[in-house]
Amino acid sequence: MGRRPDAAKELAELHGTRAYDDVEALFADVDAVAVALPPAVQADLAVRAARAGCHLLLDKPLAPTVAQGRAVVEAAEAAGVASVVFFTTRFQPEPEAWITEQARTAGWFTGRAQWLGAVFTAEGSPSPTRRGGGRRAPCGTSDRTPCPFCCRCSAIRAG
Repeated sequence: MGRRPDAAKELAELHGTRAYDDVEALFADVDAVAVALPPAVQADLAVRAARAGCHLLLDKPLAPTVAQGRAVVEAAEAAGVASVVFFTTRFQPEPEAWITEQARTAGWFTGRAQWLGAVFTAEGSPSPTRRGGGRRAPCGTSDRTPCPFCCRCSAIRAG
């Protein structure tokens, strides 16, 4: 898939896998997908992937509209697949505790947090990758923030 099928095939062969011409065939062969595309494209693909039984690792923002965001949530819930909208500080102790507390509250839909910091500089950044010494995995996560279900690390097996 992609704009350069020959380059995709060459890269896939280099890593002992195959390139796909059809996204539905890809979904049928994997347990999870990581999507890092513009929100409108991501939301539609995420719905299709969830309906195909794939766990989801998504980027923020999830979707350009509330309706598209809800469609992703509904598809993931209906299929019984895990989903994460990834952001750098998600697994730091304070945000993780807050999210866990909010998830225990019946009926919660959303929350608002405001973080003011030097996001795009190494100085003062909470991100190990931005401070140096970290690398990005193919899914976009940092080697210091393990991905919960892709890149062959702690893979969630469907079924």
